Amino acid sequence: MNTNIFQTHSGIKIEASSIGQENQPLIVVDNFIADPQLLVEYAAQNTTLNQTKDYYPGVRTNMPDAYLNLIEASLGETIYKTFKLNPNDICGAEAFFSIVETPPEKLHPLQRIPHFDGSNPNDIAFLHYLCDERFGGTSFYRHKSTGHEYVNKARYEPYLKTLSNEIESEGLPEPPRYMNGNTELFERFKSIPAVFNRLLIYRGTSLHSGDIASNYEFDTNPLTGRLTATSFLYSAN
Repeated sequence: MNTNIFQTHSGIKIEASSIGQENQPLIVVDNFIADPQLLVEYAAQNTTLNQTKDYYPGVRTNMPDAYLNLIEASLGETIYKTFKLNPNDICGAEAFFSIVETPPEKLHPLQRIPHFDGSNPNDIAFLHYLCDERFGGTSFYRHKSTGHEYVNKARYEPYLKTLSNEIESEGLPEPPRYMNGNTELFERFKSIPAVFNRLLIYRGTSLHSGDIASNYEFDTNPLTGRLTATSFLYSAN
C-alpha cells in the first residue's frame, strides 16, 4: 500500500466556523489527503460496496483503520477545540467508503428529507469528497415550523411528532426526489459545494442532506461515481 494514501497534503487548509441561526460548528478542510486519487484507486481495487441496513441511500464498505488514525493525528486537536469535546469521552469511531445509488422512486420517505445522524451533540460526522462538484455537495437545513437546525435528545421526540404530523397532513414533494433546496417543510440555509479532497466535519445532530440533482447518474464505480469517505466519531457523553 502506498503510504501517501494516509498522509496529509502539504497544502492542507483548515477553516472552522459556525453556521445558521443556531450557530452550529462546522470545519471545512481542503486538500486533506496527500494524494486523494490513490485513495480512490484503493477503493476501486480493494473494496466491495454493499447495501446498508440503515437509511443511507446507497452502498458502503469499511475503510482501513489508518484513515481514522490520520484524522485523529492531523485534526484531533482542532476537532476537540471546535466542538468542545473531551478526548477521554471518545468511545468509538468508524469510517466507510460510500456511494449514493438509490433511485428517487425507491427512496424511503425519511430519505427524501434532511436527516440527522443521531441525537448526541458530541457525536461528530465527517464527509470527505473523493469526487468533484459534478456530483453535488452538502446542505444544512432549518425545519420551518420549529426553527430547529439540529435535533438533540431534548428535541428528539417533539420534533419527530411534529414532522410526522406535517408529513401526514401536507405530504412530501412529488414525484419522489432527493433533497436539493427549499421545500414546504424545510429551508436550506447553508450549502457547501463538493470539491475533490474536501472534508466536512459537523455535529451529527445537524439537519443536513446531500445535494443530489435530478440528473444524477447512479454510478457505483468508485473511479467514476460519487465516492465519499463517511466517518463518525462517537462520544460517551
